[in-house]
Amino acid sequence: MSGDRKVKVVYKNLMDRLNRNPVGAPETPEFFEILETLYSEEHARVASLMPLKPTPLEKLSERTGVEKERLRGMLGEMAGRGLVVDYNNPKNDRTYYILNPPIVGFFEFSLMRERDDFDQKRLAELMSHFLHEKSGKFIKEVFRESTQIGRAVVHETALKPEALSSILDIDSVSDYIENSRRRSVALCYCRHKQKLIGKPCEKPMEICFALDNGSDYLVGNGLARDVSKEEMKDLLEVARGNGLVQVADNVKRGVTFICNCCGCCCGMMVAINEHGLKYAVHTSAYIAAISAPQCTGCGKCEKICPVKAITMIERPADAADAPDGKKRKRLAVVDESVCLGCGVCHRACSAEAIELKKRDKRTLTPESTLERIFNMAVERGKMHHLIFDEVEGPPLQFMKSLAGAFLALPVSKQILLNKEIKSRFLDFITGSAKI
Repeated sequence: MSGDRKVKVVYKNLMDRLNRNPVGAPETPEFFEILETLYSEEHARVASLMPLKPTPLEKLSERTGVEKERLRGMLGEMAGRGLVVDYNNPKNDRTYYILNPPIVGFFEFSLMRERDDFDQKRLAELMSHFLHEKSGKFIKEVFRESTQIGRAVVHETALKPEALSSILDIDSVSDYIENSRRRSVALCYCRHKQKLIGKPCEKPMEICFALDNGSDYLVGNGLARDVSKEEMKDLLEVARGNGLVQVADNVKRGVTFICNCCGCCCGMMVAINEHGLKYAVHTSAYIAAISAPQCTGCGKCEKICPVKAITMIERPADAADAPDGKKRKRLAVVDESVCLGCGVCHRACSAEAIELKKRDKRTLTPESTLERIFNMAVERGKMHHLIFDEVEGPPLQFMKSLAGAFLALPVSKQILLNKEIKSRFLDFITGSAKI
């Protein structure tokens, strides 16, 4: 797609709608080609008119002017492509629809199974462009500010018995699996993308986990398959055996996904490794610590660390020798500003020189998906889009722009992130969405 190629208005309108999300999209020829690959013009028009909040079919029909049953079919097709989330609200037994953002959204869902109804190879090439481009413009948009989409979860097997006995539920993937209502597995979008562009990874591909509401959506739309607790636990052990990092939805309640990430393919890891965005993933409550006397200097931990947080240095003269009295030439050191606290290195260390210790201060985790979206919207200056979600007409659009300028001020962000004020806003947004 050439840089001077004309873009149809319907796709420009869709781009405007996507950029109202906390994580937007770059207005580049490559991104418009992604939209043209995934959305028909008719689907793009409907998508551009969808509110940010979950919306029932009847209201969407009024808003788009598309007859209800025809619109239901269109939304079903879009959900099958990973463009729209459809879910049933048990409180009123109504189906609600939400337009997926690029990340986490249609970037991932469109490549979570093999399909031939659009050009997956070309899509993978375009997505890879945004991941690895030198400017890192898109990646920096995704991972800017302090609240992130995912957080690392420690390998419980890396913890000592006394630490394991006091581990919190939110720090245990095993607990997430055990307490889940429904579980599913799909292709890892990141490794599938690399395979499509001719750069396959040796790590397992069908190993992306979804839980509960996430499984309802993915399985219901043919994007994942159901698995039992036992199979998911077995797959978790396979992931850990392959040195993969568990990165979960960055929430305390209602975790919907758990990625099993490698350092070479995962977008979050690439953001850290290639673009220097150290905080692209929230860390776990733990951090790796090296015992100098036990470290043999073999370098296995350095090689397996997915974010290059461990390096081998010449062993200092004052470093304690190993218990066997042998002189070691090298010593592993941890960069605490980068370490995710995942525990991958612990499993690789046959000398048992690595311990996962509790951090002095852990990164705060949002209570729910709604709170995470709220935090991201405030930090990225997008809060006015949530408040004035369905505003129409020049006078109200002016008020929306004015509110946007005010809410982008540092003092306004501090006020909105106040716990009490935030709670009231969340109640307002939830109530207005009738969910």
